[in-house]
Amino acid sequence: MRRSTEQSFWARKTIKKNGCWEWTGSVTTTGYGQLFFRGTLHKAHRLAYLLTHGSIPDGKLIAHKCDNTKCFNPEHIYAGTRKDNIWDSIAHGKLKNKHAALLEREKVSVNKRKSKTERAILIRTLSALGTSYSNISRSFRIDKAAISRIVNRKTYKST
Repeated sequence: MRRSTEQSFWARKTIKKNGCWEWTGSVTTTGYGQLFFRGTLHKAHRLAYLLTHGSIPDGKLIAHKCDNTKCFNPEHIYAGTRKDNIWDSIAHGKLKNKHAALLEREKVSVNKRKSKTERAILIRTLSALGTSYSNISRSFRIDKAAISRIVNRKTYKST
């Protein structure tokens, strides 16, 4: 007897010692499990959430408690906000290198005529990732008070 699509989905895993169910099928370039299920391309962790909870709440994304992109164990995933996901990534040390690299890239391109709007968006993103005003200030060569005004939307309010 042939397994149903759902049974096949749940079977495509390697169980790790930490409880992660690692996806054994196709993965994205960023390491997330992916598959076609009932004619639609899904990431494995999102499909696991859909199958166990019915739907993803509006404005939420599906994040990993375990910080393992291949994991689709329903006990290791949750519906959270983008901010929740960023803080989890920072807590796991995953974003340290990413936002440091972003700062380095900005230092290199600071004289390449980035628009003020693009710079304001980048400054707010770095601040949300936990980068200090001092580090942002050094990268953009503007004072901390100006960084604060941008982050708190006292200037560049529409961005």
